[in-house]
Amino acid sequence: MAFYRAEHHRASDRAGLVALRADCTAVLRDALGAPVRHLPADALQAVLLASLRFAPYPEVPGVLRALRAAGARLVVVSNWDVSLHDVLAATGLRPLVDAVLTSAELGTAKPDPAIF
Repeated sequence: MAFYRAEHHRASDRAGLVALRADCTAVLRDALGAPVRHLPADALQAVLLASLRFAPYPEVPGVLRALRAAGARLVVVSNWDVSLHDVLAATGLRPLVDAVLTSAELGTAKPDPAIF
């Protein structure tokens, strides 16, 4: 995770995400050592990605719906890579917000006021 946190800004588009994931897989392979050296990189990457699971707190969809019904405009602003769009879609939250902004896509991260 330390490597990802330091490098996530590289994944500002799909090509960057593919490269970052390949590099994260290499870091994982090095960290785990001999037990995984024989695994193909794509298999190890599949395990790495499968280990990342995201689920919203149960009350979140209802709260977002209520906020939108009250007229609020909702924007997710996160220090994340381009895959945040996929995560929000997979969790069912994307249709409940108006926009999604990631630090990797914008080239600036919180707490820098520019991202806001």
